[in-house]
Amino acid sequence: MRTILQTTIATLVLLSWLGSVHAKGIPNLVVIKSVKLQHPIEITDRETLNEFSPWSGKFIDWKRGVVPAPTDQKPQFEVLIYVKSTRGDLRLIYTVMYCPQPDNRTGYIYLPGKDDSRYSTNVSTILRDGDDGKWHLANTAWEATVKRLLEKEKSGSTLVPH
Repeated sequence: MRTILQTTIATLVLLSWLGSVHAKGIPNLVVIKSVKLQHPIEITDRETLNEFSPWSGKFIDWKRGVVPAPTDQKPQFEVLIYVKSTRGDLRLIYTVMYCPQPDNRTGYIYLPGKDDSRYSTNVSTILRDGDDGKWHLANTAWEATVKRLLEKEKSGSTLVPH
């Protein structure tokens, strides 16, 4: 009986691991939301989506480490990252908060911590122990992409690059 239970648990762990490895690719949709936006920005362009992969973490300048919270956290943008499930429906897998700064200073990224309702979704995708619940500086290239998308929305041009 013990061997059957051990085998069953090992099989479930393996299947779970295989499913998560399969999911670790480019997201299928990214949505940027804010009270400052008339409409959420929806990103479906594969090249742009690659910059939002939570597994690569390209949105953070990791070399600079954890930083103090910005004194001005407005405007604030919620960045929601989705992948298609095996059934084909979109599933939210990760969320970060982005706070651009004035005068072309580097913006900030917040990774939700344990006291945030978004934390459980994030850690079911990737655990960033020591970084979750903390502020970081945005990666320069990623931030340029986001600012370009925000400018497009502001000017009223298409929000979904093709």
